[in-house]
Formats: sequence, C-alpha cells, structure tokens
Amino acid sequence: MAQKAAKSSFVGETTVAKGYYENPENECEKHFFEVDGERAYRTGDVGHFEGDLLFCEGRIDFQIKLHGHRIELEDIDNNLLKNPKIRQAATVPSMADGKVKSITSFVVYNEPIEKNVLKQSNSVKKNWRNMCRNI
Repeated sequence: MAQKAAKSSFVGETTVAKGYYENPENECEKHFFEVDGERAYRTGDVGHFEGDLLFCEGRIDFQIKLHGHRIELEDIDNNLLKNPKIRQAATVPSMADGKVKSITSFVVYNEPIEKNVLKQSNSVKKNWRNMCRNI
C-alpha cells in the first residue's frame, strides 16, 4: 500500500470563530486564516485522508494534554533553562492506555551538584508532585 503524505490539519467554514475569546494575542495567522473567503483554524494536528476518512497521526508541536490542561513541553524546558545552573533540559510524557499520565523533566547541571542541593531538588520535586495532584 502506498504511503500517504501527512499534512497539517485545519477546520473551516462559518463555524470557526474570528479568534480566541478574550485572548487577542493568539489571533494571528499561525492559528486563524482564510481559505476561499471562509475562516479557518489550524488545529496543530497532523493527518491524512484515505477516501472519506481522516486519519490523525499526532501533533506538529510538542503539546500534550494532562488532566484536561494543554501543556507545551518546550515551555517547561525553556523555563527550566532560565536557571543558570541548568545546561540542558528535556521534558517527556509518560503514556498509559493511549493517554498522558504524567510528565518528567530531565536536567543536566553545569557543574557537579552537592549533596545539600540534591536534597533541595528532591524537596522541590515532592512539592511539585503535590501541586500537580491538586490540578
């Protein structure tokens, strides 16, 4: 069977709003645009058609949904990298039954860390877990 070309998905016609409700900074060509005079919205999903069926293949970005909240994994990495002691950061989702169950961030420090810093780090992780459970 021939491989189908995956493309960015969008929805269109008169049902598409003019923009995000009370969030005009996101109302840019990145999300909203026109096709044949009709409003359209770029979903951020990748997919392809086979006949009349649309097959969704994932996202074009690193956005996930966790407990009903949309989260950009790159935003977490970028915020971690604001700490001058951190050289690299990577955040990944943990999946179970096709859903994101948790996220984990990995960091590489610029210098070896001392024992007391490790204790502080563990304390921060514990507080973060408790906070996330309440979301």
